[in-house]
Amino acid sequence: MGAQYPHFIYAEHKGQIFANISLPENFLDLIPKFYSSGGKEMIGEFARRLNDGMENLFGKPDIILKWDKNKGLEHITVGASGGLDLNDRNQFEEHNLGTETSLITGAIAINYVHELLKIQKE
Repeated sequence: MGAQYPHFIYAEHKGQIFANISLPENFLDLIPKFYSSGGKEMIGEFARRLNDGMENLFGKPDIILKWDKNKGLEHITVGASGGLDLNDRNQFEEHNLGTETSLITGAIAINYVHELLKIQKE
């Protein structure tokens, strides 16, 4: 089927909106350049600004990013128990998210994929 662009889906059975985000097939090859070009810091700064900017809308979401040296962004935590995890199919999979927290974690993951794709085009 090929790669899908990151997007949001409506899960009717849950009545919520969730991010549907896969990494580029060659993302492992892109990670070293992502790190060396300051990508981790760029995504971290985006998450900090999002964390601060959402406070008036949803309350401070308490965003935490977990990075792996070889695999890149592995986990985005928002709040006490929700987040996006990178699964073994190289897709971000939600757990305990609602629409608001899915929009927040999805925004971070989409920007992360965007940065990887920019490197791929170089």
